[in-house]
Amino acid sequence: MNKAIICALLVAASHASLAAKSPHERLSGTWTSDLMTVDIDFAAHDYKGVAMGQTFDHRLTLVRENPQYVVFKTDGNTIVAQFQKGGKIMLTKQPDGIPVLLERASDNQ
Repeated sequence: MNKAIICALLVAASHASLAAKSPHERLSGTWTSDLMTVDIDFAAHDYKGVAMGQTFDHRLTLVRENPQYVVFKTDGNTIVAQFQKGGKIMLTKQPDGIPVLLERASDNQ
């Protein structure tokens, strides 16, 4: 088979697998910034990490999702995760939290 066709099929399969994941599945994993590192695991209902030197470990519940964002609750707090260009996310605690831009940790890409 022609190498170009094989390459095109692999790219198409890769895009199809990404499209098949729900937004909260895309959000699951480890994310990091200068301020914090978080591990989001919807299957285990776990939201944990370190923020400004303080560790946390909270139960996670999905509230709603669409292709642009995921809303979830952790110990009574509502957090919105918005997907950004370049594979990053913006986490904001509602109603008046400071948005934090995070990127996927390199060991989970």
